[in-house]
Amino acid sequence: MPNIVIAGAQWGDEGKGKIVDLLAQDSDLVCRYQGGPNAGHTIVVDGETYKIRQIPSGIVAGKASAIGAGCVVDPRVVIEELDDLESRGHATAGLVFVSGNAHLIMPWHVALDGARERKLGNLQIGTTRRGIGPAYADKARRIGIRAGEVLDAAAFANSVRVQAVAHNSEITALGGDALDVDAVVDSSGNVSGEMLNMAYVSLMPFRLMQQKYVSLVDILKDPRQVENFMRMEKWIFDSPDQAGDAFRQFTQWFFQENRLVKGTVELGGRKVDLKQITQPVLNIYGRQDHLVPPSASIPMERYLGSKDYTAFEMDVGHIGMYVSGKSQKQLPETIAQWLKDRE
Repeated sequence: MPNIVIAGAQWGDEGKGKIVDLLAQDSDLVCRYQGGPNAGHTIVVDGETYKIRQIPSGIVAGKASAIGAGCVVDPRVVIEELDDLESRGHATAGLVFVSGNAHLIMPWHVALDGARERKLGNLQIGTTRRGIGPAYADKARRIGIRAGEVLDAAAFANSVRVQAVAHNSEITALGGDALDVDAVVDSSGNVSGEMLNMAYVSLMPFRLMQQKYVSLVDILKDPRQVENFMRMEKWIFDSPDQAGDAFRQFTQWFFQENRLVKGTVELGGRKVDLKQITQPVLNIYGRQDHLVPPSASIPMERYLGSKDYTAFEMDVGHIGMYVSGKSQKQLPETIAQWLKDRE
């Protein structure tokens, strides 16, 4: 598809944001391909001023906006900007995307940026001290943490701990204060719904970020299909935060260690044994489910003790299983018939 690339040739402050805002009016997608939450873009719309540092400025025009793999991302800045835009009446759900390959700006990057500048004294570079340079340095050294890594909560926490400890020696050598490693690991407390959504979407970025919105054009004349589409969008982007420790434990137990299948899960002091499930079982799964794919659902039969097992595949995704028009028609009928056959 045709695209326009805007690049600054004067080391910044050329007015790129204003040009992007102008061209965004007639664009479908605005993508930032490099950089971090620096001084940012200042845009005035209807007398209201917007200072955007991380999210592409096309979001002000209501356009789909993507932070590409070449960027470094400060999750706190992204969430702050989302909150600010929504408080001013701008919709952001389903419009802001972050590449799973984009590197994250972590607390030690900010600490290093400031410590290095102070150490240089009169020779300092003059950075914004927001950790952008150190984050890119870690990317080049192949030790940076990418946005997609939050999908594995336990591994993500371990990476944060290892990196925080490793960078502490450099921070203190420059005269800075050492980071509290435990505080860094636990700083988020909950895993935000916004971050989870960005991570899940990154599993199938083309289909979940672009293809579905291109396909939307084909159904605009059908009110029922548009209603189903909007219902699914609300479900996807209206996710609550998850307790960090619970999310970490769930990921470790059921994904990394596969405890349920191995029969090593204990709840309340009692072992969970799938073979004890002997009642009739109806396993309904989605062919296009990217979170619980068919390869994870179909093998269930051989781990259960039931002699009456039925598998039913629906041509839907993870969310479509619950809120799509196809599901509303097929799912109740399928369950009702299955129950009737066992009266």
